[in-house]
Amino acid sequence: MSATAIVNGGLIKRLRKDKFITQSELAKRTGIRAESLCRLEKGKPAKFSTIIKLAEILEVEPKQLIKE
Repeated sequence: MSATAIVNGGLIKRLRKDKFITQSELAKRTGIRAESLCRLEKGKPAKFSTIIKLAEILEVEPKQLIKE
């Protein structure tokens, strides 16, 4: 069982759009389904491994993507 955290979905979406990356492309690069990324952009929980991958691609610190 992997640890999860609630992500700041609005930030993920904004960063993705700022980099002109589609949901499908970001999902593929992250290794998750596009439907899963859609849920994350709505603020659902994500595995820490997914958060780390998203942060690398979006060029931010992983902690920035976690909702406090």
